[in-house]
Amino acid sequence: MPDVHTYATIALDGRRVRVDLTFAGEPWDGRSDMAIPCGDGVDHDGGSDPIASKDRLVAELGAEDAKRRLVEALSRRA
Repeated sequence: MPDVHTYATIALDGRRVRVDLTFAGEPWDGRSDMAIPCGDGVDHDGGSDPIASKDRLVAELGAEDAKRRLVEALSRRA
């Protein structure tokens, strides 16, 4: 099932550092990239309108439809 996970990068000491506040995880050391809880994938720049960019990507991948079908199937089995 495709997933579109959102995280940000910040400028820190002249480099981009990945910061993810979606899920609780290991304490951040304030210097290095944070681990992304869903694992590695393909990164897409959010551009000047990151919400619209994410909405387009979700639609292209059919992520919402796949999630809906999974939830419906699990609900029927419960």
